[in-house]
Amino acid sequence: MELATIMTVVKIGGAAMSAMGAMQQGASANAAAQYNAQVANNNAIAARQTAAEDRKRFDRQTKLRMGTLRAGGASLDLLEDSAMQEELEALSILHGGEIQAQGFENTATLERAKGRAAKSQGISGAAGSLLKGAGAAYGGFSAGSTTGSFGTGSNTGYGTTTSGQTFDWGAAF
Repeated sequence: MELATIMTVVKIGGAAMSAMGAMQQGASANAAAQYNAQVANNNAIAARQTAAEDRKRFDRQTKLRMGTLRAGGASLDLLEDSAMQEELEALSILHGGEIQAQGFENTATLERAKGRAAKSQGISGAAGSLLKGAGAAYGGFSAGSTTGSFGTGSNTGYGTTTSGQTFDWGAAF
């Protein structure tokens, strides 16, 4: 096997390995992003569940406070005002949990987009590696495709290309 052929095979093999690496890197980054998205979704669920539990706990405390006010003979206006304040606080607890959950869901959406972009970059990188390797291999074919003989002691002589054309080496230098 000629050296030019060996070099061409090595270039093609290197390009293929580089392409495989780019694909694997893109796939790994995509998998990591998808995992992070799932974690963020789980955090959103947990935030909503925590807010719901906090609301239940707050409602129990509210009943105790309202019972104490009633037992203490509080006026109807005071009971009504306290009930409104307690409800606002309960809604605020749920709202805070929902805001936190939406933040986690936005993070999940962003992570999925990052994953798709990483996968796409891996494919583009692989294609680029293959094209670069093909260009290098083509260059190897064209560089190794001339044969010739040189005259003794000078850069003169004639050769022929693989297509059969005569080439004057002396004129090239």
